[in-house]
Amino acid sequence: AIVVMAVSVRARWRDGADVMADGDRDTPGAADVPGSKSAQPAERAVAGNVAGEISLPNGRKPSRLGDDFHLRIASGLVIASLALAATWLGTFWFTALMVIGGVLLLFEWSRITRGTITDVALALSIAGLVAMVVAFDMAPAWFAPVPGWLIIGVVAAIALQALFGRDWRGGTFATFGLDYIALPVLAMLWLRADPSGGLLVTVFLFVVVWGTDIMGYVAGRYFGGPKLIPAISPKKTWSGAIGGTAVAVLGGAGIAMLEPEASFARMALLALVFSLISQAGDLFESAIKRRYDVKDSGALIPGHGGLLDRVDGLLFAAVGAALFALLAGPLDTPARTILVGSAG
Repeated sequence: AIVVMAVSVRARWRDGADVMADGDRDTPGAADVPGSKSAQPAERAVAGNVAGEISLPNGRKPSRLGDDFHLRIASGLVIASLALAATWLGTFWFTALMVIGGVLLLFEWSRITRGTITDVALALSIAGLVAMVVAFDMAPAWFAPVPGWLIIGVVAAIALQALFGRDWRGGTFATFGLDYIALPVLAMLWLRADPSGGLLVTVFLFVVVWGTDIMGYVAGRYFGGPKLIPAISPKKTWSGAIGGTAVAVLGGAGIAMLEPEASFARMALLALVFSLISQAGDLFESAIKRRYDVKDSGALIPGHGGLLDRVDGLLFAAVGAALFALLAGPLDTPARTILVGSAG
């Protein structure tokens, strides 16, 4: 199944995912440019509508949420179902999901930063990711979370940097992908492996990040308003950021109902923090794509683009949650530290 998936992904990339575009996926297309050939039908529709409402040539009004909204929902449900199923089934299946997802993310990162998915640096990055996961699983609990994956990740990144150049496009950022993807993978594995609350904390992170992404998209599309950081992401708005954060806080606080010792205030505050970190991760990925003139990280997910386009916020949020647990409590119960604190 993994081989078939890999062949399918590579075929998708070859068939058109390598097309470069100005800006990130938020950049307006030709249809948004007044006077362009593709914009003429919409302009005529606007001019002919005395009420000032936009309508398509066939008389149907365009959806504020986008014509691909239903496709986005269907794809999102499939991804969420796979993630929740692997999380529920336990450590083995969750580890398999993280490794497969991490490998796919490394492919996408290589395509963005080096324009290829067949070089030696990518192969070494994949080997480094697998080695770190194996080291994490085999090392004692007190060793794995801190020195193990941090030291191995840093050393691997330095080695790749030394081997494959120091220039901006082919070196520094290209090799940074190993840490950018491997550290969140290991952070998620560390949190999920805690028997005192790993399942619930993993679901908590999913709820926070998904709530931020979904409501951020819906609120931004529906209400519009001032742009958040137009130089990085031209269509992200303050209304989307606020709406996504609000839903994340509500969803995160709701997780407290599943843990008798957790407080609503604590979970709401952590959800607020992790939601903001998630949005920072989203903006970071947008900045990377903008730097390399790439529209989407890939074409794996219909209606969404690449896998990195969908989990960019989770990458940052996972590391943020792991760092909080690392600083606030014992190494052997990171999930419980997040849920109830070190004294719980």
